[in-house]
Amino acid sequence: MRKICLSANIAEENTFVLIEKDKAAVIDPGFNGKEALAILSESGIKEVIILLTHGHFDHIRDIPVILDSYDAPIYIQEMDKEFLYDERLSYARAFHSHFSLDRAKTVITFKEKESISFFHEEIKAFHTPGHTGGSAVFLIGDNLYSGDTLFKDGVGRTDLYTGNMNDLTNSLKFIRSKFSRQINVLPGHGPSGKMESVIEENPYF
Repeated sequence: MRKICLSANIAEENTFVLIEKDKAAVIDPGFNGKEALAILSESGIKEVIILLTHGHFDHIRDIPVILDSYDAPIYIQEMDKEFLYDERLSYARAFHSHFSLDRAKTVITFKEKESISFFHEEIKAFHTPGHTGGSAVFLIGDNLYSGDTLFKDGVGRTDLYTGNMNDLTNSLKFIRSKFSRQINVLPGHGPSGKMESVIEENPYF
């Protein structure tokens, strides 16, 4: 599977494009939609899904860019679904912008966990509240896409709508106990790293 990280944007937000043959998953198409779309086009992609680790504006802004060219279903944890339709919840206004997804677009929600059959390797989604009530991580092979739940050297803030530090602490305990030390942690901002080094270096562990 080919994996591309796009991060050259004002929020230093990581968008991941995963490609297997003529299928692609775009994780958090925040401020990198045009670049992601160019990669999809150049790669001859026919089928796309969008995976969201949570509903903040810097992770969802360019969803319409992808949807203009692909009829891509959007996967998000159920507690963050309304972020897609309410710019007060997504904090689009904090970026002096606007965002409201067309309710006719396909949005698929999950609760505590979900197995998504798309690639040859199963996509596993896990609910990890704290940064937002509906934050989630995605495990694909030996890669954990952790959004703003877990960075290499920190965690996402918990003082925004539905954020909760106690929930985040429990989510970190879950991540530490659930996943191998040898998997790669690919966060929503900043550099990636092996789980073992994240546990050693991250003060929240």
